[in-house]
Amino acid sequence: MVLCRTLREKNQQNFGNFVKRKKFSSKIYVVVEKRKILDTGGGILNASRKFKNQIFFVLNPDTIWRKGYRKEFKRLEKICLKNKKSAMLLVSKRKSYDRSFKGDFNLNSKNEILRQKNNKFIFTGAQIINRSVFKKRKIKPFSMNKVWDDLIKEKNLLGVVSRKKFFHINNYKIYKKLNKKVIG
Repeated sequence: MVLCRTLREKNQQNFGNFVKRKKFSSKIYVVVEKRKILDTGGGILNASRKFKNQIFFVLNPDTIWRKGYRKEFKRLEKICLKNKKSAMLLVSKRKSYDRSFKGDFNLNSKNEILRQKNNKFIFTGAQIINRSVFKKRKIKPFSMNKVWDDLIKEKNLLGVVSRKKFFHINNYKIYKKLNKKVIG
């Protein structure tokens, strides 16, 4: 497992020490973006250098991931392996705690992801991909949206719909509410 997180200089050492002290069942590598922030696409490409052509999960840290997601992660992996395509976990806008989300994607009858004017699903922050999705991209700042748009055009991005309530920390006000309701 590779953990990629952009940290301020003073927190980098503390975070690295925390990961070293814990006894995780998986090997964890910490990749720190020191000189410039690489955005989502560049950061994932940089952090995934050790994976070669293996598939790997990307989990955004601003979603509250609970034990119930394990089954959904397994479904995501199964779909990816069966179809040999990248896949992401989506949730209906109605299942989001934060009602401000407009929607990111839709699905067709083959569970291929589409971007349309009125999107019904939100990206949860979980995806399973292969480094090949980055094609000829270099390690520099770019959004993962560019990669997704390429995959959508090629019909190589599948969606799995989550049945869980979606808790996403996108600002301090939401964090405070969720800390009382879900985290605490």
